[in-house]
Amino acid sequence: MESYARPKVAISACLLGKEVRYDGTGKKNRWIDTVLRDYVDFKPLCPEMAMGLGTPRETMRVVKDSQAKTLHLVTSKTRQDMTELAKTTVRELLDRDCADVDAFILMANSPMCGLKFVKVYESKNDIPHKDGSGFFAAALRERFPHVPIIEGPRLDDLGQREAFLSHLYMYHSLGAMEASPRALQEFHRAHKFLLLSYSPKLYRQMGPLVAQTSRSNIRESIQGYRKFMAQVFSGTRQTKHGSDALLHIYGFLKEGLRDDEKRYVLESIEQYRKGLYPISLPLKMLSLLNIRQENSYLHKQKIFSPFPLTLQA
Repeated sequence: MESYARPKVAISACLLGKEVRYDGTGKKNRWIDTVLRDYVDFKPLCPEMAMGLGTPRETMRVVKDSQAKTLHLVTSKTRQDMTELAKTTVRELLDRDCADVDAFILMANSPMCGLKFVKVYESKNDIPHKDGSGFFAAALRERFPHVPIIEGPRLDDLGQREAFLSHLYMYHSLGAMEASPRALQEFHRAHKFLLLSYSPKLYRQMGPLVAQTSRSNIRESIQGYRKFMAQVFSGTRQTKHGSDALLHIYGFLKEGLRDDEKRYVLESIEQYRKGLYPISLPLKMLSLLNIRQENSYLHKQKIFSPFPLTLQA
């Protein structure tokens, strides 16, 4: 059975149930608290508490200056401008607490931590538009553009959870890898079908980067590889790409299968393509068949176990 290292994940403290929200409550996410915490090391963060605002506290909102086109963080009732305090605190958090983490899980809709669809109010008419990011989230994206990042509630969606976890464990493994051209080539080879199952186009673009890596440019190549990974896992896996990758794997095994086994495997892949089965079902079948056939190339493929099996639940 494959063993997994424990990635380090920075997380909005309220998602772990810590009572740091504006109203003195937490916002515990059940899956994060009861499942994920057994496999990662959490680093809880709360920008508002780091600002010294305490709890309970007045709510805040993101306001766009209609003339200067700049964004401000303002208290909702008293209209106190908290922008400079927020920016200073965010810089301190990024420097002190975020440089060594493998991923970020943030609270949705927060004027500090929300990744997208955060309400932005126009200063001239006080009308909100849900098209912004929180101050902390925006700074994170700018400082660490290729690190896995997601809003906590999105982990309740299986497709988004699988993409985030695949990215997280692949990102962590890349960071722990020996920085050599050969190691990067082997890493890329082992993740071939996982990458293909998300984006064949980006997988093909990653090939020349890996092939042209030398000892003199290995650091730049790894950083470029991280950039590609962030693009690959930026969305959920399409069943067309997933089924194509499964059929490719099947091609390595079919000569050693009975006719009834072939039909069963192909039917399960087709049912996955139609959205009737999760990808884990045909993958499990192919994995068991490969154990019997002992194909050494497939045995190294991370698509069969990109992250601990329990995390799929």
